[in-house]
Amino acid sequence: ADASGTRFRPHVKSHNSPTIAALYREVGVTAITVSSVEMARRFADAGWDDITIAFPLNVRALPELRRLAAEVRLGLLVDSPDAAAALARIEAPVDVWLDIDVGYGRTGVSWDDGAALATVLAVAQRSTRHCIRGVLTHAGHAYRVPDVPARVALWAEVTDRMGAARDVLAGQDTALKLKISVGDTASCGVVSRFDGVDEVRPGNFV
Repeated sequence: ADASGTRFRPHVKSHNSPTIAALYREVGVTAITVSSVEMARRFADAGWDDITIAFPLNVRALPELRRLAAEVRLGLLVDSPDAAAALARIEAPVDVWLDIDVGYGRTGVSWDDGAALATVLAVAQRSTRHCIRGVLTHAGHAYRVPDVPARVALWAEVTDRMGAARDVLAGQDTALKLKISVGDTASCGVVSRFDGVDEVRPGNFV
């Protein structure tokens, strides 16, 4: 990550341990990824102050999201107009990421659905206190790829698709400086550099 100028934001869900996460600090990690609001609260209470919740915004969790946003630098994912509209109900500024589906099929807007991407972005931009950071994906289907060369090829495909999604959104607003965030140990762990990606979020490497 250092060689590529890529931010390393490890996912803590595989151990869910503030004690183990504290080891990250010893090598200079300052930001983490979590998979739930409850996990975000646990690690915020442990002193982490830059946290991305890598799961689409849940409107039922808005009361706790408001509290977290007032306490830490909070990254939130949106993957629908409804989720994007809910940002207006969070008073403190948050970092907004558009959740992109690059082939896993679990969550996110399809990387090649330009109309849907533009719609979610437009709704998110109505909440002007927040910052649109970029596009984020979890390529979970990489875990189903058995051999290293195929995983390397999948990494290239994922990064190409994320670049395409970013370009579509940048075309909607040329003032946006969008980042690309990719997470999964299966592909991150087999490439030697992360060129073209601004942030990686592996979790199963510990």
